[in-house]
Amino acid sequence: MNFDEIHARKDFEEMFNKVSEVTRKKIRKKSIRVNGMEEDDIVQETLIKFLAAYPKYDSTVAKLSTYIDHVIENKLLDCLRTNRKNGNTVEYLDDLEAEKDNSIEQTEIRLDLIDNNRLNDLEKKILKLKLRGFRSTEIADILKYTPARVSQLWNSIKRKLKKII
Repeated sequence: MNFDEIHARKDFEEMFNKVSEVTRKKIRKKSIRVNGMEEDDIVQETLIKFLAAYPKYDSTVAKLSTYIDHVIENKLLDCLRTNRKNGNTVEYLDDLEAEKDNSIEQTEIRLDLIDNNRLNDLEKKILKLKLRGFRSTEIADILKYTPARVSQLWNSIKRKLKKII
């Protein structure tokens, strides 16, 4: 059942469960581990953010699923930024552990792209994070670079990959 159907039924318990489930999937997909915060803590923070944002939802502006997705993504980004400011580190899991939910073929293609090109170590890290669905601002927070620098490196990566393909 999607968010809009749950909203129409006014089933807030189901809505909470769905927000929790989607948040956990995003954390796992992005393969992040924020030192000093458990996955449950991040989910709880997201639910609090959702509670504050839900009454402000306007169906004339966006679908509820899009609105909630933005709330979740923004809260995950907030967690990354807050922990960076507090001196905590953010880890991302290695390729094989992070790829366990994807097919073997997709994993092999991704690893081949990363390993068999002319990318330096920093560019490889950025590519790995992009393949996991991170946005440039999130990558900047994780790697402690400015978003402009990450964007510049991403453009370099794309140029190098175009030469290979």
